[in-house]
Parts: sequence; C-alpha cells; structure tokens
Amino acid sequence: MQNIHDNEIVSYTVDLQKSKITFQTLGGKDNSVPVMIEFIDVLAHMFETQLQGSINE
Repeated sequence: MQNIHDNEIVSYTVDLQKSKITFQTLGGKDNSVPVMIEFIDVLAHMFETQLQGSINE
C-alpha cells in the first residue's frame, strides 16, 4: 500500500448516488505524483478543519 499521509489534497468529489468520495492528491517526491483515493459505501461526510487552499470545493 502506498503511503498517502503527506499527500497534498488538490480536489475532492462527493457522489451521493454512488455513496462514494474521491480525492485527487499529489504525492511522491516534491508532491509531483497524482494519486486518486476513493472511499466507497460512504453514508455521510464532514470536513471540520480543512486547511485553507488544501481543498477546492
């Protein structure tokens, strides 16, 4: 499994019909490698303390 802890979040989408959240991130050396992260069977979501500029809504 790839380490994603320090990836930079570029954007995310929430698909309520498919119960899925998808994050587009940048990781690897110098945050230059695009990485997609998907959560499936999601019932709800809340991003309480996002960093300004880290998520484009």
